[in-house]
Amino acid sequence: MPNNRFALSILVAAMGVAHPELAAAAQPAAAAAAPISPSADARERAIQQMAGHPDAAEAVLKAASQRDLGGRLDYALFLYAFRSRDTRRANDVAGAFGSLMEQLAKIRQPVVGDVCTGVKYDRSDTSVVAILRCFATANYSTRVLSATGRYLYSAPYSIPCPVLAARPALLEATEPYFGSSADLYVPTSGCAEERDRPRDFPQAQIDHFKQASTEADGHFLENYGGTNVRALGRIQTAAVQQLVVNPREFLNRPGPAMDFPYQVWGMTGIIPHRTAERLRGIYQQALVALVRYNRMRGLNPDEATRAAKTGLFSVVWGADCGGNKPMESTRAMLLEKAPVGRIIARLSLPDEGEAPEVVACGRQAPLDPLIHVAVADPAALAAMLDRGYSVTTTNGFGKTPLMVAAQVDEVQSAQILLARGATVNATTHGMLTEDGRTALMYAAANGSLSMIRLLLNAGADPHQTDTKGKRAIDYLQGLGPTPQNPVLSPADRATAARLLF
Repeated sequence: MPNNRFALSILVAAMGVAHPELAAAAQPAAAAAAPISPSADARERAIQQMAGHPDAAEAVLKAASQRDLGGRLDYALFLYAFRSRDTRRANDVAGAFGSLMEQLAKIRQPVVGDVCTGVKYDRSDTSVVAILRCFATANYSTRVLSATGRYLYSAPYSIPCPVLAARPALLEATEPYFGSSADLYVPTSGCAEERDRPRDFPQAQIDHFKQASTEADGHFLENYGGTNVRALGRIQTAAVQQLVVNPREFLNRPGPAMDFPYQVWGMTGIIPHRTAERLRGIYQQALVALVRYNRMRGLNPDEATRAAKTGLFSVVWGADCGGNKPMESTRAMLLEKAPVGRIIARLSLPDEGEAPEVVACGRQAPLDPLIHVAVADPAALAAMLDRGYSVTTTNGFGKTPLMVAAQVDEVQSAQILLARGATVNATTHGMLTEDGRTALMYAAANGSLSMIRLLLNAGADPHQTDTKGKRAIDYLQGLGPTPQNPVLSPADRATAARLLF
């Protein structure tokens, strides 16, 4: 199969010459001769340069169309993207697609019948998308019948990036469609390869944003148990390719109501809040770079910003959790250390004053008790304890406010909780892979030396083990379920090890 490929034809055009093999193929003598059998490299170069040197590329692609079905499709798509507006070539375009469909009919298996039936080129993008899907299912059917040895390709067909640049509506063919394993064979975008996409596209910033978002989406794709996980991944990939090829399309989609991705999710608790704030900075970097890219593609400042924001929300999972940004949230007030009087007044409202958007976002995972969130604000924590909130309140797996304080290294809050009678050696239960965790284990994994000393002085048992036999020192050194403590310096980590041994 041809590799994924791109069309940075402007680079070739800037050089002022076509590749010699392409130039030779374009000579009249070559056209009169028998069809050549171009090398894979020549075919690849023709695909890359078809926008800048269509005449030279056409000769190579026409010859390659006689070799295999992938070559037929390359040639038909080239004609559609670069010749279909020439009325003198209309029959050539229709003939190329017609020939391809005839060949597909010869290998068609029942699995592709419904998709290919009635598909015919009619000069529209919609018909070409349908042909691409028919091609994908023919690929799938021959792969399924592996005993026959009849294979089209070992991987999905890659739509040449110059074709997508000229006809961005064809990106629809790269999206999941079948709802089955056949989606593994829907075409891919040739613009996805690093060497093929526009050099000014901010791929590094987009990748950083996507990678960082996995913590917020709960590693959705990694943990997804369904058989269509790859199809879900294709949804993200298709959105990124839309950013590359046709950012203007995002102007047709409703824009997000939030200021930044995961904004409402960040209101649900301390860990989400810190994660969302870290992501906010990464998102802003990607947004600035993407707006610049959109401006280079002719969008005005407002359009460039709207398309970039909507696009970035589209390439990650769960970014708009909750649907809308709430007017006011009790949890957000605690996390942002609002005046204590305002917080206490809000707690007297129904549902403790929590916004419905935050409650809706929390349905994917039960919200922690508000006293856990109050750990972020020692003054509010003390005021809530004065009004009857309990230091022993646990979440669904037995986590206490003291464990939260230890995990996020809120030393002052931990002091308040211990002074109010928090049980220092309480353990989690029931949901974690390694249960029986203590506040000291949480501190060893992610807390400061001050937090570790505070808990030890309060009677924390360094020899207590979790359900897998791991002690706090194992959590410190990354030998338990978490990485090595990232907060401590090497010297402080050595001191902590001596205290916990």
